[in-house]
Amino acid sequence: MFQRLFYVVFAVMLFGSVTVVQAGEVAPSSEARSGALCLIRADDQLVVTREIITKKLSLPGGVIESGETARTAAQRETWEETGIVVEVGNILGFTETAVVFDCVGQSDLLVYAPDNRIGGHTLPIWVAPHYGVETSGAMLINPLRVASDQYRFPKQWSQIKSFFHHASTQQIRSVTDLMQIAPWTNRVELHWMATVQTWVTAMPDWLGKLISGVLLMGNMFASPLVAMIVFPLLFVFLGRKITLKLFFSMAFTSILCLILQQALASPRPYVYLPTIQKIMDYGYSLPCIITAILTCAGFLLWQERETIEWPHWLSVLLGVIFWQVLAQFFAGNAFLTDMWLGGILGMIVAWNIYQLEQRSEFDLNRLLNGYPLWTGLFGVTLLLTFIWPTPGFRAWSAILLAVAVGMVLAKEKDRTLSLGQAGLLAITMVAGHQLMLGLATLVTTSSVWSLVVFTLDYLLVALIFMVGYFGFDSSRLLTRFERTSKKIDA
Repeated sequence: MFQRLFYVVFAVMLFGSVTVVQAGEVAPSSEARSGALCLIRADDQLVVTREIITKKLSLPGGVIESGETARTAAQRETWEETGIVVEVGNILGFTETAVVFDCVGQSDLLVYAPDNRIGGHTLPIWVAPHYGVETSGAMLINPLRVASDQYRFPKQWSQIKSFFHHASTQQIRSVTDLMQIAPWTNRVELHWMATVQTWVTAMPDWLGKLISGVLLMGNMFASPLVAMIVFPLLFVFLGRKITLKLFFSMAFTSILCLILQQALASPRPYVYLPTIQKIMDYGYSLPCIITAILTCAGFLLWQERETIEWPHWLSVLLGVIFWQVLAQFFAGNAFLTDMWLGGILGMIVAWNIYQLEQRSEFDLNRLLNGYPLWTGLFGVTLLLTFIWPTPGFRAWSAILLAVAVGMVLAKEKDRTLSLGQAGLLAITMVAGHQLMLGLATLVTTSSVWSLVVFTLDYLLVALIFMVGYFGFDSSRLLTRFERTSKKIDA
């Protein structure tokens, strides 16, 4: 029964998280295309979006839904991905998978004047319904600046460029920034960010690069690779009980932050002033997830301070928190208020976990070592993935599914790791992650397969850890298969 349930929830997680599938899944005949695209031309430039899952550029558009005309699909998808309301004109041509329409915005396109990294002009699209879900950004760029391998369908890029010359053109409205529409507290912080970056830039070249590099390295604490390296080491130095409590608190805090981010939809600083953006990022920033996680971990570890042998753990943790706050502020990723509120949220979660642990009738350690808690948290995350199919919810759904399965089939729940074993486990997890990243580059033309690989990436890494630490009891799996077979026969 458990295996059947596993296959069902995994299939639901994959297909339920897909709200819109980009054109390119099948190659229908020339009479009927599965997708519709909008080609928007302005000031001899082209509007393209940057997709989250495939990490490639694409024209706004997607799959034509049942009962929908191609024109309606092109208009709907463009609005969902860019926030631009367009009038769909004549057909410019056909690619192998989609019909391409000549589209014109119902108002002048609003773009930022400064060039971005590849010579385009960024569009402020954080109000688009699928921002942070499908697209991480959009820009207006000369097609000659885009290489074919940057486009999602490289073989079709020459066609798109030929369509471009026959498209209608429209006016743009260029702005330096949108600071005037930011809340007054954020306007103050934006001026601070710009001032700090100006100071660093004005330093001697070698010193400015050194300080900038050191500050930006603080963003690594939000990287999955760091978690893959740190968590096996935590099991060595802190033990299973404390580390499982830390992982649960981090998962719960992350999910809570993701809910609040989607509900509040507070833009990141660089949305108002794109020149301050130092690293590629997307999504919303209130509350700041990484600050919330680190603060929550700090308070939980403080409660366990008597059992921690290493004397310098607190100073290191405080240094990490301070470093990532400076890094995110300097990079234009988060406001200080975002991180402050994230820290408060982390403290609240840690305090409530501590209060639960103190209750005599509540055995937190027993719950953390069983699958019902993780299965329940997975179910909640899966439901949230249906509501907001963002990469964050998808990733946590895959991770929590792996943890729940691992807890069911765990062989040694009291196992301890040596430092060498933890290092080997970390290397295996990182290798698995890199393997999936390499595989993802081979399936960028398919949204479904890109999503499958993205989900399997986190599922694989989490399963590697669960099997590597807890072991895998094949006899329990065989017993469950036998029980399932008997029920089917009956």
